[in-house]
Amino acid sequence: MPEYEGVNATHIEWLEQQIDMMNATLPPLKDFILPTGSILVSQLHVARSVCRRAERQAVILQQQRSQAIRSTAVSFINRLSDWLFVAARFCTDPEKVSEVLWDSQALKTFTDSQ
Repeated sequence: MPEYEGVNATHIEWLEQQIDMMNATLPPLKDFILPTGSILVSQLHVARSVCRRAERQAVILQQQRSQAIRSTAVSFINRLSDWLFVAARFCTDPEKVSEVLWDSQALKTFTDSQ
């Protein structure tokens, strides 16, 4: 249905506003974080991973058949994956779970103990 537009710029702008609102309450991210925490936080990280996979597939589809998917849909998927990441960070405080930062020394210690 080429004439059907399920996602438009308004949807993308809404996601960006939500991202900005959540980010305003979060400390700046200076390191990578590990996708751990509560069940809610972990599920948001899994959803983000699935969304990124869908984004990669959408980009491939767009490259192979440009008329098959609108660029606004690809942009929406991109912003949605960012929203899921920020939402995972945002939910750490209500869940009383702190973010686990990536630490190469901790990773080395963990792998050495295995």
